[in-house]
Amino acid sequence: RSGRVTGVQTCALPICLDPLILKQAAQKLTQQPVNMIENVKDAVTHAIETSGPEDAICIAGSLYVVGEAKPIFDF
Repeated sequence: RSGRVTGVQTCALPICLDPLILKQAAQKLTQQPVNMIENVKDAVTHAIETSGPEDAICIAGSLYVVGEAKPIFDF
């Protein structure tokens, strides 16, 4: 399971990085397939459901993204 990457793109502003560029960079860096999921809740849920006890889930981006993800972990 190591190196598995799930990305999420929630920014629709013109200044935001194209998700395809982000996906290609992550694939090149990790040499692993990358899943792109369009919203934070679905991406975090997918990461939780497909990770094991020894895996880490990293949420990166703006505070808005982290704020949207945090309640999913508050169980």
